Formats: sequence, C-alpha cells, structure tokens
Amino acid sequence: MNSTMTLQQVADLYEVSAKTLKRKIHKLELGIDTSSLLYPKDLDKLFDALGEPASRAAQKPRQREADNANAALKALVIFFVLIFSNTLHSQVIYANGEIPPDPIGSLIKIDLSTCTFCRVSFLNDPSDYDLTLLANGTVVNVSGIFIKKFNPPNQNPIFTLNIAPHVAVGNILNPAGTVYIALRLGLGVFNPVTNQFTYIGDWPASFLPIVSMELWYDGGQLYGFFGPPPTHQVALIDVNNPGNSSVVGVINNIYLGGDNGACSVGDSVIMCNVNMVYQYDPATGDLSTICDFSNTTLQMRGLSSVLAGFSDLPCLCATSAGTIVSQGLINYCVGETATFLHNNNQSLDNNDLLQFVLFSNPNDTTGSIAAVSNTPSFVFDPNTMQTGVTYYVAAIAGDNLNGNVDLNDPCLDFSNANQIVWRPLPTITLSVANPDVCGPEGCTTVTATLSGTPPFSFVYELQIDGNPIANSVTVNTGNSTHDFLVCVPPGTPLGQVQLSICTLTDFYCTSE
Repeated sequence: MNSTMTLQQVADLYEVSAKTLKRKIHKLELGIDTSSLLYPKDLDKLFDALGEPASRAAQKPRQREADNANAALKALVIFFVLIFSNTLHSQVIYANGEIPPDPIGSLIKIDLSTCTFCRVSFLNDPSDYDLTLLANGTVVNVSGIFIKKFNPPNQNPIFTLNIAPHVAVGNILNPAGTVYIALRLGLGVFNPVTNQFTYIGDWPASFLPIVSMELWYDGGQLYGFFGPPPTHQVALIDVNNPGNSSVVGVINNIYLGGDNGACSVGDSVIMCNVNMVYQYDPATGDLSTICDFSNTTLQMRGLSSVLAGFSDLPCLCATSAGTIVSQGLINYCVGETATFLHNNNQSLDNNDLLQFVLFSNPNDTTGSIAAVSNTPSFVFDPNTMQTGVTYYVAAIAGDNLNGNVDLNDPCLDFSNANQIVWRPLPTITLSVANPDVCGPEGCTTVTATLSGTPPFSFVYELQIDGNPIANSVTVNTGNSTHDFLVCVPPGTPLGQVQLSICTLTDFYCTSE
C-alpha cells in the first residue's frame, strides 16, 4: 500500500462511493481533510474507526518495503505536504518556451489576471518540452531523452540526465516531492534530491502511440491528456501501475498541437497551446480562453504552477524606449512647439506603451516630469513650466496604466535625452519726460525699458489718429534701458501723436 492514498482509493477498499466514505468521515468527526491526499496518520485513524479492510493486511509487507526505499525522502515529503496544503498563487504561473527573435529558450512568468508575461531567465535548452518548478527555485526541464535542472538566472543546466531509450513528453511535481515523468511508452519518476530516475511501468496498449502527455492534479488524483492530435483523451493515471490507467474523458472543441502545457492552479486546471492559455472544465471537457497571446511572439511549450515558498523571479527587462536623434541645446520661444525625432527603434512587450516626457532633473527623471505627450512634441505650459530653465525631452516605455506609462514599472526605460529651453517673448515699455512737442519739427526723448535677452531691436512708427505720419524707424540697443530721440516730421498738423511699436526682437525671440 502507498504511504498516501486518495479518498477514492480508500473508498474502493471498502467497496463504497467516495461520497459515502466522506459522509462517514465527517459523521465520526475524525478531523481528516477529505479534500486532499490521505497520509499515513489519517489512514491509521480511519482504519481504526471503520475497521481495517481485508486487503490491507496483504499489502503491509509491500508498504514496509516502499517505506524503506523512500526513507531518504521523508523530510522532503513533509516539506512538500505543507506546501501542497498551502494556498497556491492564484494568478501567476510559469511557462517554458521561446520569445522570438531570441533563438534560445526562456523561462516565462505569466500573470493570468492581467494576461501579461515577461521573461525571467534564459534556458539554454531549445528542445524543451515541459517544466516543473521546485520550491527551492530550481527548474526541472524535460527535453526528450534528457531531464535537466536549471537554477535561474543561470541559463545553463546544473544537472543533465540521459534517460534513453525513454522519451519524456511531460512532467509534474507530486506531493511526495518527486517529479512524475510522462514518457511515450509509460510513466517514470525523477527524484530531484538524488537525481535518480525510476521507470514505473508501461501505459495501456490502448493509449499508444503517445506523442505528448500533459499532467495535472485534480482532487488529489493525477490526470493527463494525450494524443496524437487532434484527438486528446483525458486519462486517470494509476501512479503505481500505469497499465491500469484509464480514459475518463476528452478535451473538446480546440485543437492542441505538439506544444502544449498543463498545470493545476488552486481548483482550476490550466492548459496552454503555443500562445493561448485556457481553463479546462473536467465536467464538460471544454476549454475556455483565459489569455490570448496570439498578437505576440510568445511560444509556450509547458506550464507549471507556483508553489507557496517559491520566490517570485524578477522579469528580465526587454522593454526599451529606443533612441531619439541627438541634438544640442535648442531654444524655443513661448508659443512655439518643441519637436524632436524618435528613431522608431523601441522594444515593447504586449502590455507596454511608448510615450514622450519633458523633465527638469536628469538625476530624478520620474520625479521631475513636467509634461507627458504621445508624440515627440511639447508646448510651453505656464502652469507647470518656467522660462529660462533647461528641460530634457526623452522617450519613455513601460507598462500601460490607464493610457499612460506606469512610472512604477520595474522595467521602465528612458531613451537618451535632448535639452531645450523656453525663452520668454521680449517686452517693451515706453515713457517720455515731456510729451509736448513744440514747433513743426519738435523733438522729445523717449525712454524704452526692455525685458528679454539683449541685444534688442525694435521698430516704431508715429501715427495721428491711427494713420502713419512718417516712415518706421529701427532702434538697436544692447541695454535693457535705452533713450532715443523722436521728432515730429515737418508739416505734421497739430494733434495727438502716438508712437507704436511694430516689432520687438531680442537675442532669441520676436514679439509683434
């Protein structure tokens, strides 16, 4: 007898249904969790209460032999029992596969709640078929005749085992801490502590040929689907005698090719096919789409759920804002649009956004952003910007958060930056000590007070009732205060003469 049994296996010993056995357990208040695997202390308590089945005595010698053979795993068993009884991460799973154009394999983190993914490590294993995450951070990868162990972010295997002539087509962690390996001809088990592989036995002849098999747990029992495609049958797997495994259903509706994956997330069974993630309904055999990555280059080959105790792996940031055409500092006048050119060489994942930012402190880029634009252009905003201040413009890329780049994205990326300064438009104020001009050619001194950046140049003309009475005059000065003589031309009739500024220019800008 195994050290663990499912509720159904125990019910079979008593020749009753699992539902009937569950009611008896609850009625007797034995304190046994019937939703998970039953372990030795639970079984002893159950057999003491209900009486030992006749078949149990005959199996005890074999049980003792199995217990001795697995003595090295006892501590690991307890560890994994605690993990499996704990709550699984409900939204994050991992996949192996490729993210072209990178030719090398990848370990990929997928958030099912947002349908986003990122690479967390390269895996130098381009022929990988399936994977299993261990709680210590190790990744077990199955690649045909090879079982490989990786320790991300190291992309090279830390252990490789050749299991030929067997060909592995799927794997999954079992509650005992070992890894079940689905093979084309049968079932095996790999001990990640001792790195030993053991062949358990052949599949039923009716299962063959098996091209691929993906494994998952449901209700404490191991299941798998197998082909060849497009037919996918669901098997209840007897882990002690694989030849007694039986077909209990099919997967309907959706074609699953050779690159598939499956895992259990809480009470849900999750499956994938290259770039689609589905939830499987065991009651109907149907798949419903959770995430569609068909608009990306993602190619998944296998899935693994995340156990409690597994340290979340950070994303390898592929996000890039690209570059902008470099230029020296450019001055813009208030009212002009500052523009620059992006080289269109950004790299974005499926949830990234490219925008452009104007900021004032290159040592605190995100903390000094004054404006954000969807195009590489900005206009002066007196509410958030100042004239005469050096600003920086750059491209920015990161996760899309409500239409803007998420500044808290750990993969946030900025391009190179160009410098710009907005200059104020020059101003002029005129004053005159004696506004009265006597005689047909009378003159008076006018004082111009100017703001802006010297030198200045302004053009004025004299008018009576809005009509020019003389040609315009240009005045040049390098000072912010300038006196100039204004004379009324001969023949000017008596009346009020106005002096009007036509244009005013400083070093940077022109006002009209």
